[in-house]
Amino acid sequence: MAGELAAKDKATHTEVRYERPSEHAGHYCANCRSLIESTDGIRCKTVRSPIYLNGWCERWPGKS
Repeated sequence: MAGELAAKDKATHTEVRYERPSEHAGHYCANCRSLIESTDGIRCKTVRSPIYLNGWCERWPGKS
Protein backbone atom coordinates (compact mmCIF):
# COMPACT_ATOMS: atom_id res chain seq x y z
CA MET A 1 0.00 0.00 0.00
CA ALA A 2 1.18 3.51 -0.75
CA GLY A 3 2.20 5.99 1.91
CA GLU A 4 -0.02 7.92 4.26
CA LEU A 5 -2.50 10.42 2.82
CA ALA A 6 -2.60 14.02 4.04
CA ALA A 7 -5.10 14.44 6.89
CA LYS A 8 -7.42 16.50 4.66
CA ASP A 9 -7.53 13.69 2.09
CA LYS A 10 -8.35 10.88 4.52
CA ALA A 11 -11.84 9.37 4.65
CA THR A 12 -14.15 10.05 7.57
CA HIS A 13 -15.43 7.30 9.84
CA THR A 14 -18.88 7.67 8.27
CA GLU A 15 -17.54 7.28 4.72
CA VAL A 16 -15.86 3.97 5.53
CA ARG A 17 -18.52 2.64 7.94
CA TYR A 18 -16.05 2.62 10.84
CA GLU A 19 -17.06 0.29 13.67
CA ARG A 20 -15.80 0.22 17.23
CA PRO A 21 -15.64 -2.46 18.32
CA SER A 22 -15.39 -4.43 15.11
CA GLU A 23 -18.31 -6.72 14.33
CA HIS A 24 -16.15 -8.69 11.86
CA ALA A 25 -14.43 -11.61 13.54
CA GLY A 26 -10.66 -11.38 13.20
CA HIS A 27 -10.79 -8.07 11.31
CA TYR A 28 -9.41 -5.23 13.40
CA CYS A 29 -7.38 -2.09 12.87
CA ALA A 30 -4.71 -3.86 14.95
CA ASN A 31 -4.12 -6.34 12.09
CA CYS A 32 -4.61 -3.99 9.14
CA ARG A 33 -1.87 -3.05 6.66
CA SER A 34 -2.95 0.60 6.83
CA LEU A 35 -2.32 0.95 10.57
CA ILE A 36 0.51 3.20 11.68
CA GLU A 37 1.74 2.88 15.25
CA SER A 38 4.31 5.46 16.30
CA THR A 39 5.43 7.46 19.29
CA ASP A 40 2.78 10.01 18.19
CA GLY A 41 0.02 7.44 18.64
CA ILE A 42 -2.12 5.23 16.42
CA ARG A 43 -3.38 6.37 13.03
CA CYS A 44 -4.39 5.04 9.63
CA LYS A 45 -2.90 5.72 6.20
CA THR A 46 -6.33 6.39 4.67
CA VAL A 47 -8.89 7.07 7.45
CA ARG A 48 -9.05 10.09 9.76
CA SER A 49 -8.24 9.76 13.44
CA PRO A 50 -9.11 8.67 15.99
CA ILE A 51 -8.25 5.08 15.15
CA TYR A 52 -8.67 2.28 17.69
CA LEU A 53 -6.96 -1.11 17.66
CA ASN A 54 -10.32 -2.87 18.12
CA GLY A 55 -11.98 -0.90 15.28
CA TRP A 56 -12.72 -1.88 11.67
CA CYS A 57 -13.72 -0.17 8.42
CA GLU A 58 -14.74 -1.34 4.96
CA ARG A 59 -11.23 -0.54 3.66
CA TRP A 60 -9.69 -3.20 5.92
CA PRO A 61 -7.09 -5.08 3.83
CA GLY A 62 -5.53 -7.18 6.57
CA LYS A 63 -1.82 -7.75 6.90
CA SER A 64 0.09 -9.62 4.25
